[in-house]
Amino acid sequence: MSRRRNVWSTWGLLLALSAPTALVAGCPSTNSAPITPIVPGQTASALVGPEGGTLDVGTMQIAIPAGALTSAQEIRVTVDETAPPRAFTGFSPVVRFEPEGMTFARPVEVRIPFDGEPALATIFWSQRSGAAYVPRATRVVDGYAIAETDHFSSAFVGTACEGADCCDAANGELDLLLVVDDSNSMAEEQALLHEQLPRIAAILASGDRDGDGVQDFPALESVHIGVTTTDLGAGSASGVPTCEPGWGDDGLLLDAPRASGSSSCASSYEPFAAYDESAPDGLEGFVSQVACVANVGTSGCGFEQQLEATLLALSPSAPTDWTAAGYVSPTFLGDRAPHGDGENGGFVRASSILAIVEITDEDDTSVLDTGLFEPSDPRFASTPLNLRGFTYGDPSHGVVQPVSRYVDGLAGLRSDPADLVFAAMTGVPSGAVADPAHVDYDALEAETAMVPTLDALGTNLVPSCSSSNGMAFPPSRLVATARGLEERGAATVLASICDPSFDALIDGLIERIAARAAGSCE
Repeated sequence: MSRRRNVWSTWGLLLALSAPTALVAGCPSTNSAPITPIVPGQTASALVGPEGGTLDVGTMQIAIPAGALTSAQEIRVTVDETAPPRAFTGFSPVVRFEPEGMTFARPVEVRIPFDGEPALATIFWSQRSGAAYVPRATRVVDGYAIAETDHFSSAFVGTACEGADCCDAANGELDLLLVVDDSNSMAEEQALLHEQLPRIAAILASGDRDGDGVQDFPALESVHIGVTTTDLGAGSASGVPTCEPGWGDDGLLLDAPRASGSSSCASSYEPFAAYDESAPDGLEGFVSQVACVANVGTSGCGFEQQLEATLLALSPSAPTDWTAAGYVSPTFLGDRAPHGDGENGGFVRASSILAIVEITDEDDTSVLDTGLFEPSDPRFASTPLNLRGFTYGDPSHGVVQPVSRYVDGLAGLRSDPADLVFAAMTGVPSGAVADPAHVDYDALEAETAMVPTLDALGTNLVPSCSSSNGMAFPPSRLVATARGLEERGAATVLASICDPSFDALIDGLIERIAARAAGSCE
């Protein structure tokens, strides 16, 4: 069965076309329910000047504020015969706004009557450059869907979601954090990530998941991508191989490339890359910035603290309009403040989908006590450095942070947990996850290779997977965090870093982002 349900298709047969049009200065009038729907064929035009005005097309209303135009322009609005794209269910006909491509100095408000589920109703607006539709922030009042735009093209009211999991309006904002392991075993994996960045950007900007030229989900209106590393330094410890005393990158968003092969990159960037569909020419620069900054190199601390770096990067120091009810900011070693509303401020937005992607071949070793890293610390000196995370990884030792800290802390970053996506490309055994976007956690954790085990000599851990790119080790804490977040209502994605490409991870990540962008709470 087609996903498209054009609830307006019978209106043209049942209702006579009416075209009462008017242009008046000020705000749109308020219609009382029931509202007569708009139907294909209705049209209106008017000359609008810098003083602004309001154009009515049947019961639809377009308010152009003073100052939106610098000179008089002929405005035409037509209710079209065209059906919404197949990925959408139409709650109204498509409306064409002309001159197509015209931009405004101030946003124009559009009020479109609709017939459909108010909780799902979204105004989808076609891109300034391109055919894809993006969701606009929409409010629903008395049978109207209301949104703003800064350009003219085409629009309709509808949903991109169907089924029992649909619970919300579509969302066109994404904030994506890449947490990249920069230890000395990660060169090949960083190269695989680099290969995927243009594909990720193209899919998010077009909503075309399979490259067939047909939109599959709402294209994203606005995307932020930030990069940080797993390097939090050695704290107060000294003499630690590969780890400097202090806090390393401290969860800060990186603003410059670090590795060789970055000659085409700028010397510095803004703390995160930002793309907005209203400036489509910026997509290439957006991809270039992410590719350059994600080239983090392999000189980072070999004690990876993936989860603590993530929490530092994203947590605000106090409750905000985007944190969960009862949010309490986590505390950090050395009384450091988190960066979510500080040096990384502006990255996470109140209404966005927040996606976190961990890329690492080791398990998390986020510590309560940096003495674990100190070679000569008498409490740990009998244990080789490479085995200390394994030996003292149980929180009962009081050295490593409990996983619950990260489940609670990351879930607390969204007022609605459905707006959180947690993904990891890590050492899960190859083939152990049949569908990265729908993980069977019981089956995965029952895998023999997922149990950290010493080799026959007792000097190293047995790898959980291996490939031509190298070895990876059981990511017990990362998987437990993912499982806990999914139980709290977040979406999760897991794939093996030993796979020959990052395709599985990226496909699963896109699936989860696309579902939430469409309004699913699966």
